[in-house]
Amino acid sequence: MRSKELVRLFIKKQYGTDDIEVKDITSSFIYNLESFLKFESCHNDKVGIKNNSVVKYFRTFKTVCNYAIKMDVLDKNPFNKYEGKVRVIEAVFLTQEELDKIEAKTFAIDRLERVKDIFLFSCFTGYAPVDTSKLTRENIIKDSKGDLWIKTTRQKTGIRANVPVLPQALKIINKYQFSEEAGIIPKISNQKMNAYLKEIADILEINKNLTWYAARHTFATTVTLGNGIKIENVSAMLGHTNIKQTQHYAKVMDVNVMEDMQKLKDKFN
Repeated sequence: MRSKELVRLFIKKQYGTDDIEVKDITSSFIYNLESFLKFESCHNDKVGIKNNSVVKYFRTFKTVCNYAIKMDVLDKNPFNKYEGKVRVIEAVFLTQEELDKIEAKTFAIDRLERVKDIFLFSCFTGYAPVDTSKLTRENIIKDSKGDLWIKTTRQKTGIRANVPVLPQALKIINKYQFSEEAGIIPKISNQKMNAYLKEIADILEINKNLTWYAARHTFATTVTLGNGIKIENVSAMLGHTNIKQTQHYAKVMDVNVMEDMQKLKDKFN
């Protein structure tokens, strides 16, 4: 477990040992651990962990100590002193014009064409990289009306998420149906995917930090909320544990604000 390994590395550096007693977790321990995570820890050749990830690690530490209290190992949770908060980061997503531009482009370079297809598949299904790579034909189900669905359990939340197969996604599925790969679309590592997406953004002059997760954000905003899909249904398709996670996307959708204001304009007119 990554959080456990990070604490072990910190204790080794700070105290010269592999372990300390829980009762020795003081305010200075927590302050120094936060500093270590943000500025000194190393992973995949990167130094430091971003604020939001640090806050999530500390939530894990707090949960562990709550369990220790339950087991009568601790009297109080030392991580209650931690005051770090998740900072809301505006999600990068494509506008309809940018999405159309990528759809319309055919790349002569095979790797870019495949990455385009993988990206667009995520744009029209909302699947995160870890979920996309695990999809097989068994995940495609036809209902009693003849409509196709992709049914699977989200890796991150463990929640069952059913997504109707839009025509754009079906076109991509059919394109690779005779591929020798086991999945319904080609597989690629996150690192390569994001590197090739940067090439695509440069070629099409899309001035955004295009990543695989931008596709999921595009599904949540431009593809669904922007086309009037109810936020409850979007939340279910994204596999969110609660609707608050989805409301973040709704806040950045100016089109919804404009639609409501247009009703008001019409009333005044």
